[in-house]
Amino acid sequence: MNRQIENLLAGVGSTRFETVARGALNDDSAALVGTPEFEEITTSHADLRTIGIVKVSGIATSQGPERNEQAWSTVVKIIDPTKEARRAILDNEAQIYRLGLFNGDEVPFRAAKCYFIGSHEDDLSTLWLEDLSNAPQPPWNLEQFAVAANHIGQFNGHHLERDTKLPMDILRDSYIARLERHDRGSIAEELVQKRDTEIVKAAYAESSIELTIRFFGLVEQLKEAGRNLPHSLAFGNTHSRNLIPVGDETVGIDWGTVGMEPVGSDIGVLLGSPLSYGIQEASLLIQNERPLYDSYVIGLRSRGWDGNDDELRLGFFCQFAFYISLLGVLPIVISDLADRKEFIEKRMGVPFDDVPSHVAPVLAVIPKYVEELEALLG
Repeated sequence: MNRQIENLLAGVGSTRFETVARGALNDDSAALVGTPEFEEITTSHADLRTIGIVKVSGIATSQGPERNEQAWSTVVKIIDPTKEARRAILDNEAQIYRLGLFNGDEVPFRAAKCYFIGSHEDDLSTLWLEDLSNAPQPPWNLEQFAVAANHIGQFNGHHLERDTKLPMDILRDSYIARLERHDRGSIAEELVQKRDTEIVKAAYAESSIELTIRFFGLVEQLKEAGRNLPHSLAFGNTHSRNLIPVGDETVGIDWGTVGMEPVGSDIGVLLGSPLSYGIQEASLLIQNERPLYDSYVIGLRSRGWDGNDDELRLGFFCQFAFYISLLGVLPIVISDLADRKEFIEKRMGVPFDDVPSHVAPVLAVIPKYVEELEALLG
């Protein structure tokens, strides 16, 4: 735990901890006992604004007749709002928690409980959230992905049917900014020029550079095609590190990217993001993409959706294609990522120099998606 986070937590008074303990225990009479303990959570996350995640736990006493001691805990997300907020609106996450949105919507996908929102020195802010650290953690198995896919489908279908409007400005078509992250035209030229280099040969050992370049062209068409698709309220950042299976529910823990997106884009993130993690997750998704997608469709239909299947699949590709193209450009841009070496190694589970060969099995799926996208885009 770095000194900045230590100082922040050291400055939190007992009244704050007691407020959080009461929320965690759902007991407004609970009184703090002793001093809380801190444990840093070091799992990989891509949000540059999140500078720390800490589990805080302690004991509180109920003020009822028996005065029972109970353990309580919370997870504190520490945010530096001065850092870049990639594909997110800065205050929306806190605003959603503050207003109690996405709870009690009659769908099995909800926001995490938030016990307190704090402001601190150095412009830092904190979200004191329900402790879900003991829930199943990634990498998920097939059933966990299937259940989450279904719950996301229900969430999208529920808000599409009700034409939900939020009391705040939200993102729209944020997939476009992701698809515009790299100049795939110039990268395609470099791939051809550098096809005999060790890095490119390792990444494309199981696939064709020419088919990847065709895929890049289809991704360019997706940017405009997506604008004309049916839209619904979307969670926006539905990778498994932001989704927690809790009993019969799925809990979302990062709401800054909520927006109006093509229907299907949320499942595109859920099924696309594992391709950029360890080979275990990537292989699971490569082998089971379609049945997991179908689980999402079942959830969507259960909430009244009766739209066009091809349009839905295009909405899926608005995000799913981003992850494949991201790995497709990796052999060319990897030298620019050296400053994020530690993050990439933790995310992919391999040494930085082995990343090109690590993505080869993922790039091998490009031919079938080229064929499908060409048919969908006409």
